[in-house]
Order: sequence, then C-alpha cells, then structure tokens
Amino acid sequence: MVLERITADSYELDELERINKASFPENEYVNIRYLFENCGRGVLAVRDEGRTVGFIVVYETGEYTYICFFAIDPDLRGRGLGSSALSALAAECSGRCVVADIEAPDSGCENNAQRIRRREFYTRNGFSSTGWFMYYMDTEFEVMSAGGSFDMDGFRQLLAEITAFAPSFQPRIYRKPSAES
Repeated sequence: MVLERITADSYELDELERINKASFPENEYVNIRYLFENCGRGVLAVRDEGRTVGFIVVYETGEYTYICFFAIDPDLRGRGLGSSALSALAAECSGRCVVADIEAPDSGCENNAQRIRRREFYTRNGFSSTGWFMYYMDTEFEVMSAGGSFDMDGFRQLLAEITAFAPSFQPRIYRKPSAES
C-alpha cells in the first residue's frame, strides 16, 4: 500500500472522480477538481500493487492531520484496502493526531447500518470517539481521533484555517458524552 501526493494535473484525476462520485451521497459530494483548488495541501492517491484504488484528502497542521475525504473504490471494499491506507497514513503522520469526522449513527437515517459499519471500521483501525460532534451539510458527524493527543481548541484552529479558504464550510461544533462513557 502506497500513498502518493498528487497534483491537479494528475493523469488519474478522472479515476479519482469516478471513485469520489460512487462513494459519497449527494449532500456530501464535492468535485475532485474543487478539492484540488481549495484543499490542495494534501490529496493522496491510494495505490495497491500499482493500481489506484482510492484517495484521501487531508489538511495538515503541526499537530493534526484532518481527513477531509477518504474513499476506496466501492468495487474493491472489504479487502482490507481501507485499513491498509489508514495504517500507511498513520505511519506518515507519526506524532500528529489523525482526526476524522464520520456520519454519526442515527436510527432515524436510511443509511444507519452503513454509518455503524463505518464507525466500527474506524474503531478497528485505532480511532476513538472524542465526544465531540459537528453538524454541516445537513448531517451530524462524530469526531474521532487516533494517535497524538486530541485537543478541541487546537482542532478548532485547524477548522478555522479551512473555513478561511472554504467559507461555505461552517460546522457547528458541540459536545456529547463519549459512546465509551
């Protein structure tokens, strides 16, 4: 498993866009070219045996690596590629706290089973709930972290940096008791 930083003129942009469209619901979908223009600090192609199998968009600061978008080709899921990609990312981010926000499980949502599986996936891969949630794009997201030390004040600073170049990203942040409590 290899993660490779790519640029907006990458030959594989069309393939990444195909994976992107197949992976995110309409309310969470953001065109891959827009991600490059506005989040180009860290678009990583996920490659397995030379084949592009997914992508991770990260925003990095000295303390944090925030996973903005993460997708593995839906046709290749269930083969451990996502876990391998997160492991490779953790190795690359040694010393930094890796943060992901995932759709919070909600029994009233049509895709609740998928949300539960996603939470279990991140938990299996060393992430734990921070007890913090964000609401944006008409969806509640649970903030999870792995490695490093999570501090909400530092994470808020990272979110403010993102909002500076992506003004439409205005998450409402709030606390809930941790699922582990």
